[in-house]
Amino acid sequence: MTGVQTCALPIFLTSVRMSGQVGGAPDGSWGGAIHLGPGTSVVLAGRTTIRGAFAKYGGAIWAENGATVELRDRASIANGPTTGIVAGGAVYLKPGASIVLRDRASIHDNDGTAATDAANAAFGSAVDIWSYGTNVTRLTIRDEASIRGNTADAGGGGVFVWTACGDNVPILKGAKGRVTGNTPKNVVRWTVTDGC
Repeated sequence: MTGVQTCALPIFLTSVRMSGQVGGAPDGSWGGAIHLGPGTSVVLAGRTTIRGAFAKYGGAIWAENGATVELRDRASIANGPTTGIVAGGAVYLKPGASIVLRDRASIHDNDGTAATDAANAAFGSAVDIWSYGTNVTRLTIRDEASIRGNTADAGGGGVFVWTACGDNVPILKGAKGRVTGNTPKNVVRWTVTDGC
């Protein structure tokens, strides 16, 4: 299956295998498999898998303001080693977007390294989150879902959270949700203070 770009309609994928996409967005920078426009949604279910997708931001999925991503029923994203990632080796969430992992879904074995000429090393090899002001970004992990075994160059092998002026992003872990075994750390928060 080739990459998907959407501006309005919800996407529901069940028992689908996606691999090797380069660019859900026209220039290949945002969302290697799926690029979600503002207010759209995608559900990956029924053991749907994304493997080997690549983009500088959001190796598998890029989600704009108000977009929602849900992985359930053992769906997974595992892109393996990738070079040239700047942020979000698996998923990149813009302010106001949200992601839910449940029912043994997983984001695992995403190993993002930056290109040698990249201005930034790879942040958030599994999930990279921007959250500021009234645009609260949410990450929910429950029902034995996991973010595990991911590696990043710089920070947040599991989850990297960018906030502005002290705003916080809710990371909600419910029953038996796990963020574990990620390198260099499971969760890193970095507050941008310019203009505060």
